[in-house]
Amino acid sequence: MLAMWGLLAGMVKTTSQNFGIAEVPPDKAYGSRQKMEVITAVGATPFIAFKSNNVSGTGMWGQMFHFFMFKRDEFLQHYHKRSNVESTFSMMKRKFGDSEQDRYGNDE
Repeated sequence: MLAMWGLLAGMVKTTSQNFGIAEVPPDKAYGSRQKMEVITAVGATPFIAFKSNNVSGTGMWGQMFHFFMFKRDEFLQHYHKRSNVESTFSMMKRKFGDSEQDRYGNDE
């Protein structure tokens, strides 16, 4: 899980250096205050669905939690944009296979 966290933080920071990021809708597994702060630090809004045992808090976590609880339909419209990406990856895996390779052709 630590590798996934480092990957998300690195991708958000690197992408923000070259592109403007408005929203980041990662999977629920990335739902933590620290991850939300990394996303907001680059000027983006984190649309991470909350788990059933999450509670409100302060800062961006609290703002997004209230948005999720009180305007859930609107929140989920943003969050479900990620399903387009998931569909694209699924189609690519069906077409080209499920193995991942680095830029040198080595399996990862």
